[in-house]
Amino acid sequence: MAAAVKAPAVPVPAPELSAQETLDLLQGALSKLVGAQGAWTLVPRSSDDTDTIFHDLKAGEIARDLAGLLERERAALRGETLAADIQEPVALPWEPAPISVWADPRRATVTDPVELPVRGAETRLVA
Repeated sequence: MAAAVKAPAVPVPAPELSAQETLDLLQGALSKLVGAQGAWTLVPRSSDDTDTIFHDLKAGEIARDLAGLLERERAALRGETLAADIQEPVALPWEPAPISVWADPRRATVTDPVELPVRGAETRLVA
């Protein structure tokens, strides 16, 4: 008896996102950022805009988010699970405290003068 000859295995191409699926994913993600109900607004840049460091950082964060979104969707099509990426946020996750505070906030106001004792002189009013 002759041995059965097996045909060589032909690799099946991994499923990929179509151009329309990619566009829909990116448009959805960008709409959450700058769409009608998004977290950010877009305004034309003016000549006195000096926040270039902030803009560069935010652009990098958006690029990383979009690249991660595409990679997760591609992995899901292949039936793979990606390890969660831990990324540091660009903005502070907390509200910073003021740099200076009044010694006695109950006494100090901007609109009313405060009496301060002065040694060897009469009490004077300061605003």
